[in-house]
Amino acid sequence: MKKLTLLCTLFAATFAMTSCSDDDNEKEPVYQTIAFDDCQFASENAADNFAASGSTNTYTEFGADFTNANTYYTLSGILVASKAEKPETEGEYLEEASARKVVCNLAADDANHFTGADKTGKYSIWAYSEYNKNVVPSFAFANGVEHKITSLEVNNVAKYWQVMKSGYYSKPGFAAGDYYEVIFTGYDATGNATGSVPVVLADFRDGKTFIMDTWTKVDLSVLGKVNKLVLTATPSDKLKDLLYGASYSVCVDQIVFDVTDEPAASAK
Repeated sequence: MKKLTLLCTLFAATFAMTSCSDDDNEKEPVYQTIAFDDCQFASENAADNFAASGSTNTYTEFGADFTNANTYYTLSGILVASKAEKPETEGEYLEEASARKVVCNLAADDANHFTGADKTGKYSIWAYSEYNKNVVPSFAFANGVEHKITSLEVNNVAKYWQVMKSGYYSKPGFAAGDYYEVIFTGYDATGNATGSVPVVLADFRDGKTFIMDTWTKVDLSVLGKVNKLVLTATPSDKLKDLLYGASYSVCVDQIVFDVTDEPAASAK
């Protein structure tokens, strides 16, 4: 009986030690966030890093290049911006060019408001323009490096919010059946798609009257490890008519990566 008791005690102790050892080997999650706040503008009065006419401008963070192009003073690619607009729902329309380069913020008249997500001062605008079809809003990590993106935050551009809500002069805004959806697609270093995540920015289908007007977190973990992230869109014909073409745009901030299993994270 004493031998049996001793064996049970030894087994319990061994199991406890093994369990503790397993717990000790578990890594604490390590995350890296691209927040765009380190981007330097051309002057103190500048509100963004929009390229000069006929050229491009690139901001780099965490090994990723975010490039915007200026074609006939029209934005395409990824811009870093710092201003917000509170669009009017009737009467006064936002100035066409500048309103496509600011985030929608219904509290923009509040002295304590922040423009970016998570109370930051800067954010990015991902835009596609028919004037420059060769520039698709996307970024890739240098040297074929892959990272697992867990999430990012999105919001509507001020101009888009206003035209979807109130229309544009004689053209009415969104009605039953209209919608605006963007799609984030990941690609690995070999160029193969790893998956796609759709994000609804406005939805007037099935009795809904939704237009996004606040920063909203989007889970991208299903994409797995990616080298490149690309934005496309599927707007209804109404939005194309309001914006005079198949252009699309969305505000993006707080791009979060899980780097727990990467060498640099293990060294921390």
